[in-house]
Amino acid sequence: MLNITGKIIRILGKGNFWLVKEIQLNNPISVNGKLYNNVACKFSIKHSQEDIDRNLNIYQFLKKSNVPTLEFMEKGCFESEICLIAENLANRDDVLFVSPNTLRNKPNPLLIALLHKKIDYVSSNNETYLSNNKVNEIVNFNDFLKRSEKQILLLSENHLGLCEDALFFGVDKKTRRKLTDWLIADFDCIEIDYVDDDGDIDPFNGNMQVFLNALYEFVLLFVIEKKQTRYFDIISKWHEKYSKSNS
Repeated sequence: MLNITGKIIRILGKGNFWLVKEIQLNNPISVNGKLYNNVACKFSIKHSQEDIDRNLNIYQFLKKSNVPTLEFMEKGCFESEICLIAENLANRDDVLFVSPNTLRNKPNPLLIALLHKKIDYVSSNNETYLSNNKVNEIVNFNDFLKRSEKQILLLSENHLGLCEDALFFGVDKKTRRKLTDWLIADFDCIEIDYVDDDGDIDPFNGNMQVFLNALYEFVLLFVIEKKQTRYFDIISKWHEKYSKSNS
């Protein structure tokens, strides 16, 4: 188990199951020959050892299967609390990673006012920034889809089942005109040894549709409105391809 000490910089996110904090370490840790001074720590809100172990098991399976995911994640302890210590995606030098799921779950201010209810929601810096500085054009959209298709095939051959909430898309920080890559950084809904509802042991078609749904949401939330239709049309054609494959 990895024991760390350091300073809490900020809350990176909070959901129903996890509270994620950015920690500036007192002493750097070495992972695969690289030193890290800053990490993300995931704390189970329910203090569930089962949730921690399950997330770590899924992450390790993804890493072993060469599926795009975090550079590292280990079980550890911070301020006497068991947690998952992971790469802080916000520290990637050239790529801005965002999850459509983060903005999708943002509470409606009007609804909160009507219900007179306090919602414990923590906004994400990356998603907030990109939603306020939307992408004008994605110059490599088709190439990104073709490359992603091959990666989804690899993932599916390992009998992994995707869900939209798990996917993070990487945008080139300098130009905001390229999708550099995608990865899985949320592990609660990833299925190992996946079999779909019809008993099909090959999840490729379903995984592609899940990926396309998440990409649709990315365009909807992070691309300027007047340019969205072009990308929606491309995604729709890809959806048709995999819908026909299922029929």
